Amino acid sequence: ELGKPDLVIIPGTKNTCADLRFLRESGWVGALKSARRNKVPVFGICGGYQMLGARVADPTGVEGRKGAVDGLGFLPVSTILEKEKELAQVSGITEAGCPFAEAGIPFAGYEIHAGLTRLTGRTGQPLRILRRRSQTRNDPDGAVSADGLAFGCYVHGLFDNDKLRTQLVKWLCGRKGISHRGKVSARRQPADDLDRLADILEEYVDMKRVAGWIATP
Repeated sequence: ELGKPDLVIIPGTKNTCADLRFLRESGWVGALKSARRNKVPVFGICGGYQMLGARVADPTGVEGRKGAVDGLGFLPVSTILEKEKELAQVSGITEAGCPFAEAGIPFAGYEIHAGLTRLTGRTGQPLRILRRRSQTRNDPDGAVSADGLAFGCYVHGLFDNDKLRTQLVKWLCGRKGISHRGKVSARRQPADDLDRLADILEEYVDMKRVAGWIATP
C-alpha cells in the first residue's frame, strides 16, 4: 500500500501509544522501516515525531492505558507523556542542520501535545524557536537523523510558510534528479475549500431531498 513515495509524513495523533500499536499490528511498522532502509525521507509532526523515537512511555495513563511502547527507532529521542498539555503559538527559523532547507528560513505554527521528548543520542536539532506565546526564546527544537532522512518536530503548520515549503519540494525534486520550477503556490483560502466542498455535495448528494427536509417558514 505504501508504494514508492518521495516522502512519508506521520501526522499528529490523539493517542500516540495506541496508534503505535496499530501501526505494528497492521504491518505498517514493517513498511515504514522498509521505506527507511530504501532511503525514503520519513518526517514526523507532533505525535508522529514521538513515534519516530525509540520509546513512548505513559506512566500515569494520560492516554488511557499505563505503560510504554517501542517507537520506530528512526530518531535518538524518547518521550514521556505528561498530564499537562503544551499549548503554544511558536515562531522561529530553520537551523543549518535542517535537511531540506537552508538556515534562517522563518516559520510560524503552533504546538499542542502532551509529553516531553528528550534527546537520547547525538542528533542535529533542525529548528530554533525564537518566540513561544509572547515570550522571546532561543531554544533548539526537533531532531534529525545523521543521514538527514528522518526528521521530527512538534510544530504544526511548519509547511504553511511558502519559502520553507518550496525548499522542501525543491529538495525532493533534487533527490529524484528532476528540475524544480518556481515556488510552490500558497494554500487555497478557506472560502475556496468551502466552495469545493459545496461542489462535491451537489455532485454526490441528492440536494432536492435535503432541501425537502429543511423546514420553511
